[in-house]
Amino acid sequence: MREMRINSDGVGSGGGGGSSSLAGGGGGVGNLERLGLWTVTSSDPSAAQRFKAGANPDGAKPKIARRRKRSAVRGVRVIDFGSACFEGQTIFSYIQSRFYRSPEVLLGLPYDRAIDMWSLGCICAELFLGLPILPGSSEHNQISRITTMLGPIPRFMLKAGRNTKKFFTREPGDDGDTWRLQTQEEHAKSTNRPVAESRRYFRYDSLRDIILNYPMRRSLGPEEVKAERRDREAFIHFCERLLNPHPRERYTAKQALVHPFITGDAFDANFEPPRDPRLLDAALSEAMAEDTPPGTTAAQAAATAAAAVAAAAASAEAAAAVATVACCSPVL
Repeated sequence: MREMRINSDGVGSGGGGGSSSLAGGGGGVGNLERLGLWTVTSSDPSAAQRFKAGANPDGAKPKIARRRKRSAVRGVRVIDFGSACFEGQTIFSYIQSRFYRSPEVLLGLPYDRAIDMWSLGCICAELFLGLPILPGSSEHNQISRITTMLGPIPRFMLKAGRNTKKFFTREPGDDGDTWRLQTQEEHAKSTNRPVAESRRYFRYDSLRDIILNYPMRRSLGPEEVKAERRDREAFIHFCERLLNPHPRERYTAKQALVHPFITGDAFDANFEPPRDPRLLDAALSEAMAEDTPPGTTAAQAAATAAAAVAAAAASAEAAAAVATVACCSPVL
């Protein structure tokens, strides 16, 4: 699949299911090519400026993108901005359809445009597999599915979340308190509700195993199978970076645009995009939340946070230098 594209104005998708292969029209990421994710266009020339200024569409779910009429350039038009807001002016605590709801929203944390990248990751995987990857029957079940498929939620998020105690039980540990996700029975008892039904849709638990073991078309030859596997490795890498529970380690739109799955470049499992400078703003708050021990003075906390910001800035400069070298290298 080499036709899937997004641009810095935002993201978009179409709906649909599928059956077999990344490489062609029979299903899999063929679905992404035929049904889903192409260049997003806008009739409003100021859309890009608003996005860069911090507009948060919260529009990434299959039902809100509509195919344009067939033309020489295929695309999608993103519609339904009823929950749109600006970063720093997020007035909704209940936002995003549950299947596409990000960990930070579930936990009641502040959120920004990173929640849309989470939704995009859910949509990409859904278009490949033909089913929602995280079809939670409740918010508790949604978190359970996220942690099972994609790994634990960072402790600083659990510590700061307004809703954490609804879903997790805090337990003392040698290296500080730990948070254990309540069982279905524990959560049902604490909410005085019956245990929510939870269906299992996939044979495997991890997203990687689910995608790698998704059936290929029987008509594929040996070389096509090899190409399909390479494409799936790139696709998995791409989706996992969009679906990182840590919102500051999740790909931004700018980073997603340069991923080999999008650009069509040869995939290297060690690929890392240049760090997006907008991520540096979060270093201060995260250092305060995660790395500052109890009893620390304000001056000590500020010094710790400043060091974290400096380290992040240094990483960004190094990444930018690597990117400059890469851009000057010939494409093999």
